[in-house]
Amino acid sequence: MQTQSGGRKKLIALLVTLLFAAPYPSTSSSAVVTNSSYLSTNWGFDLLKNDQNWFRYIPDAKDPFHIAILRPLQHLEGSKVQLSVRVDPVSTRSEEKNVTLQSYTNHWLKQYPKLGIEVLKFETTKLKEQAAIRIEAYNINNQVQMRQYVVWYNDNAIIFTCADDRKLFSKTLFQCEKVLRSVSFHSENKKPTPSNTKDL
Repeated sequence: MQTQSGGRKKLIALLVTLLFAAPYPSTSSSAVVTNSSYLSTNWGFDLLKNDQNWFRYIPDAKDPFHIAILRPLQHLEGSKVQLSVRVDPVSTRSEEKNVTLQSYTNHWLKQYPKLGIEVLKFETTKLKEQAAIRIEAYNINNQVQMRQYVVWYNDNAIIFTCADDRKLFSKTLFQCEKVLRSVSFHSENKKPTPSNTKDL
């Protein structure tokens, strides 16, 4: 894996920092809200209806691999809670061969301290029966704590990130984890492109 890839540096910076720069709840500088919580993708997974009253926001179109942001209709005062869904299309980069879930995650864990991210814990686990690595981390720059699930599926990385202000994280994480239950993986293995995402 080439550590100097401009595209991947942009990806990780957006993943762990810019997600929490926009005001909350949504304002003119935030993502646009949609009245549908459903999302069908050709990346091997769908977001089904959740029972937590979380809205799905449409991320900035400039980043086609930022699939979705979900936030609750009601939240605690001062909360920045959200679930972010991002895809890293590793299979489309011909220079990267023999990349695994472990090697991919290990590479980015080494980059986190450079971005002001303190890794508290990481371990192998499963997300909806799919092999995953769970990362507990803290962004020192904006005092946001996060739990990330990195899933390797169809030779691409899918990153699900639950995040909130550190003081409220323990109270909102449980709700975010329940929203994650709406993720559904399927066996569809189409060649991924940035346009392979659609609303139902």
